[in-house]
Amino acid sequence: MSGQEVMTLAEQIKEEGRKEGKKEGKKEGKKEGKKEGRKEELIETVIIQLEKKLNMELSREIIKKIKVADTVDLITIRNNIFDIESINQIINILDG
Repeated sequence: MSGQEVMTLAEQIKEEGRKEGKKEGKKEGKKEGKKEGRKEELIETVIIQLEKKLNMELSREIIKKIKVADTVDLITIRNNIFDIESINQIINILDG
């Protein structure tokens, strides 16, 4: 192989790597976007359910805690919504 052929081959490999990297990046971006979208949806669902269940508007402090809570805590609240009777129970789950 001549020096020219080696450079051409190197450029082809580089371009293939770039395309594969872009493809993988898009795939990961979509995956992360879906994950964030699901969490946002879960946050909104939990807030609405709690306000209806407790028949009151949640304080800004509680809403902030809900928005930064991890997914496991949000799912716990959602799954146990019928057993929650007070704000203190919510705080215990979120501070858990």
